[in-house]
Amino acid sequence: MNNKMKKGSLGGILALVAFTLFVASLLMVLLTGADVVKRLTDRDRENYDRMTATQYIATRVHQSDVDGMLSVGTFGENSAIIITEEIEGSLYNTLVYCHNGYLREMFCAADAELSPTFGEEIVPMESFVAEDMGDHIRVTVSDGKREDTLYFSLRSRKEAN
Repeated sequence: MNNKMKKGSLGGILALVAFTLFVASLLMVLLTGADVVKRLTDRDRENYDRMTATQYIATRVHQSDVDGMLSVGTFGENSAIIITEEIEGSLYNTLVYCHNGYLREMFCAADAELSPTFGEEIVPMESFVAEDMGDHIRVTVSDGKREDTLYFSLRSRKEAN
């Protein structure tokens, strides 16, 4: 009987060791999978922010492509797209610019002297440079990892010529 107990104990120990190895390998697979999911999620968020920023800028420029309404300038020390409109006899500006790590937009009276920190945060953005190239505008944006350059051919300037 003593021999049977030794065989049973040995079999139980081997089963426990096999189960422990199975659980350990299962945990390794789950942890590896969680890391992959986190990296994919981070990459997708960065792509979403970058694409949102470029689409937002493109939409604002295309909506404002009216003679005299769209210009490029500075706001504080920041490069900005300036959209001017007249509402009930008063001039207002919508400013699109980058400040403190965010693409921002601000709507204000044309003669208002406000700080760039007052603008509404749109998406994270490290840099934004808008340049007037005559019949088109070049906008370069960077999220710190990737830089995109957008070119906008302005119909309003071509129609004026």
